[in-house]
Amino acid sequence: MLRLINQIRAAPEVDFSRLDSKTFERMVEDLLAKLGFSVLRGGITHDSGVDIIATFHSRDPFGAEQTETWLVEAKLYRDQRVSVSALHQMLGFLMTSGGTKRGLIITNSRLNSVARSFLSESIGKTFYQLRVIDGTELTDLLIQHPDLIQTYFTSSGVHE
Repeated sequence: MLRLINQIRAAPEVDFSRLDSKTFERMVEDLLAKLGFSVLRGGITHDSGVDIIATFHSRDPFGAEQTETWLVEAKLYRDQRVSVSALHQMLGFLMTSGGTKRGLIITNSRLNSVARSFLSESIGKTFYQLRVIDGTELTDLLIQHPDLIQTYFTSSGVHE
């Protein structure tokens, strides 16, 4: 119960306008690490369209280890929403990445309606998996990790 109360109290502190794009990217890297990913900071190349390469190790139902590789783009927006062009860009990068099938866009914003339709229509129609974590879902994930809120959003945090 106390954890839930603390999470509810933490939600208003999550103010993405306090962050610049590099700090937002570091926060995403830290969140992915908290979620169990191994994170390669900085992606493949500068301006490649991918900020982070994240791998997730798990076991299949029969006990064999499996590894999923995700190409991650951290998108901090001030006044716009995730567009179809951002989704196309990530799909294009997946197609040229040499085998990686999973892409993830993590943003403080939301999908515009056209992008939302494109994403829902493309699920199941392509060999690639594209996932978007929008601002609402990102906030929900962050409030489960109060240390990240402390680090990136509170006045005593180091990234102010």
